[in-house]
Amino acid sequence: MSNLSEVTSDFIADLSNQAIIALSKDGRIVFFNTQARLLFENLHASCNLNDIVVGDDKVFILHNINLAFYQHNDLDFYWLYRKRVYWVSARLNKHILFMNFNDITEIRRQSELLHQSSQRLEQIENLAKIGYWELNSAQKVFYWSDGMYELFALDNKTKSYHYNLLRRYIHSEDIDLYRKKLRDLIINKQHIDGNIRIIDALGSIKQCRFSAMPIYLNGDEGACGILQDITDYCRSSDKLTIASLGHDIKNHLQIIRLYSDSLINNSDNNNYASKIAFQIEKITLLLNNASDLARGDSRPIMHPIDLKAVLQEVCQEFQSVAQAKNILLTCRLQEVNLISNQALLSSILRNLLDNAFKFAHRKVILGNNADSVWVIDDGCGISSEAQSRIFERFYQDSKQSGWGLGLYTVKENSRRLGAKLSFKSRLNHYTIFKLNLLTKESLPKSKICVNKESLLN
Repeated sequence: MSNLSEVTSDFIADLSNQAIIALSKDGRIVFFNTQARLLFENLHASCNLNDIVVGDDKVFILHNINLAFYQHNDLDFYWLYRKRVYWVSARLNKHILFMNFNDITEIRRQSELLHQSSQRLEQIENLAKIGYWELNSAQKVFYWSDGMYELFALDNKTKSYHYNLLRRYIHSEDIDLYRKKLRDLIINKQHIDGNIRIIDALGSIKQCRFSAMPIYLNGDEGACGILQDITDYCRSSDKLTIASLGHDIKNHLQIIRLYSDSLINNSDNNNYASKIAFQIEKITLLLNNASDLARGDSRPIMHPIDLKAVLQEVCQEFQSVAQAKNILLTCRLQEVNLISNQALLSSILRNLLDNAFKFAHRKVILGNNADSVWVIDDGCGISSEAQSRIFERFYQDSKQSGWGLGLYTVKENSRRLGAKLSFKSRLNHYTIFKLNLLTKESLPKSKICVNKESLLN
């Protein structure tokens, strides 16, 4: 057996990478290791505690050391020395107080950064009305952020990590969607997103956007995701839908007013009365379509239509506008049968023609070929600055009045039809809007080439 009699306490203390100091009751330092000598510049044999304790916290440190001596208590406290933070563990043994100095400066700094990040995350969650969650599938343990508890109007002090908040508070009509998405996420390992409704603890129904993805947590399969309250956004969209509806109805009312004026000054009263009745039917159709959207039916019903007949109908409506503004409206139409939605298509055409008549000098042309429709005017054109913004909701340049919703409505309705909307404009010469109807069932298949600039001559 090896002889360890030569192994001293100094040698054992020097094995530690932390500073160690031993104090007598009168404040003399009776022992210190190499790390302590490196830490304290004034440390030497027969040194006194007052020689190394400096700074504003001197009274606090001496007070703690006295407590350890006179109350025989083991103490732990912070010691700030030369801009470094040390966690000091003081232990009394046979009237000698041993102090161990653990440098926790970096740990404190990282902890503060983590705390700041946590505060920022909390602020982001509050501003964006977002909650974050995690699931460890193997252990069936959830993590719910404070933002999630805010969404469900719950006290986060009652957190339970074995409790599925989503499953408890989801709207009953959205449970099937929830189960399908959960299966795609957990079993099929797919990224998922979509919209669901929840009923919070106070009974309020909230529209929420969710997004989630599979992850690995400490080697276990799991998932994480966010839930965002978009109720206010949906309400704003509802208002926008009403404004867009008002924009479409305004076009019909303008035509009705023109017919009404003609009714007063024309002997062919029955003809104009029937035209007014026709426009009222169109307004009723618009209101019915808006009602479908309010019920959440965002997918238009597609059906066979005669494109030429739709264009002739719209062209006939705007003849009165053309006469009132002394503008020549030319309709160059081709026979085409396709699958589309007549109400949306008519709305697109009316908005485009309404814009064309606002800016035309002398001519407006409505035309089509086998798979596209175009509206052309010989007006002021669109400036390069405005061309990147004309489809934005509520955008208006200095020459416009109204809501600024016409072209935004055209863009959204084109998207719903699966059609491609494009335009070309030359300042002070013309503007062309073209709608490509990307319906495979369109007949005939042949295309008719048109030199659009020549149409203005």
